[in-house]
Amino acid sequence: EDQNQGMKRPHEDGDGDHNDSDPRLKKSKNEGPHIDLRCLIQSKNAGAIIGKGGANIKRLRQDFKASVTVPDSQGPERILTLSANLGTVCEMMLDVIPVLEDYQRHPDLNFDCEIRMLIHQSQAGCVIGRAGFKIKELREETGTNIKVYSQPAPQSTERCVAIAGKPANVVNAIA
Repeated sequence: EDQNQGMKRPHEDGDGDHNDSDPRLKKSKNEGPHIDLRCLIQSKNAGAIIGKGGANIKRLRQDFKASVTVPDSQGPERILTLSANLGTVCEMMLDVIPVLEDYQRHPDLNFDCEIRMLIHQSQAGCVIGRAGFKIKELREETGTNIKVYSQPAPQSTERCVAIAGKPANVVNAIA
């Protein structure tokens, strides 16, 4: 687990737009702290992320030089873990979202999606903020709908954060 998950990022000097790779993202590849992003995905989507003979997961690992895991699970959901710099993880999510079964029929990134992220329950307050100020600000800034579930996941100390909206907006809310 990343110990700095709830810490604020330092203010960036300059114009704030250092994004050479994807103009839709706040952070560019290899930028930001190293993080482990854990997302709940439906088990049926694991195959799409892994790919035939592991081709897609291998490509993700090589192209982004990151750790990508989707361990087997008995339940209806699996945990997709992406480990890399924040900007790299964001770019990886833009690569992964269109592969998910519910979104494959869309020719571009102009569709609504929902990502369910897992965070340690001790970090939930950082996302919500005092009297809900931070979550409200995040919703307004990113144009997404964000819900922090009040109960931890079963047999876990992690809480689910559902982020819904256009893929680039959802990824920026993660950043």
